[in-house]
Amino acid sequence: MSLSKSRRFDSDQLGGITGFFIGKILVAVAVMGLLCSTIALNSTLRRQTSDEELLLAAQAISGGLSCASGLPGEIELSKRLPEIDRDFKVTIVGAWENGLETIEIKVVSDREVKHSLVIECKVNGGDFTVSATNPRNMRLVKNRGTQEFSIFTLPLILLGFASTTNVEEISMELV
Repeated sequence: MSLSKSRRFDSDQLGGITGFFIGKILVAVAVMGLLCSTIALNSTLRRQTSDEELLLAAQAISGGLSCASGLPGEIELSKRLPEIDRDFKVTIVGAWENGLETIEIKVVSDREVKHSLVIECKVNGGDFTVSATNPRNMRLVKNRGTQEFSIFTLPLILLGFASTTNVEEISMELV
């Protein structure tokens, strides 16, 4: 008999050890894959929430302007804007053309959201730009406005073939 015994693995034992380690490696890869997908999903949800907050602010401004435009007579309206927990900038650009005010509202933070509307009231004199950083309130004042006519319709108005148009005006500010 020999004094030193060498231990030899047969192929069945070697396969069992290899299978054990491969199983552990596959579990570790699966856990890492789930962790990465969770991080990616969290980032996507955070971006979507950010866009929704900015869109809510743009829609609140749009809704206030639409409401003021639709109400008859002179009004004064103050509207609280949605709370956004980071710095953002609101830029509102309006253009008066053919008796309609076209307004584009842009809210910018880490992302950018745009919203547009068209109303029949003149806002801030017609062509305007209003910008504010972190506004919390919107104040609107609507008055009867002015009589509008063009130089080309003036002779027709004087002769009684045409009339002037009363355009209601909205004064808007963000604070």
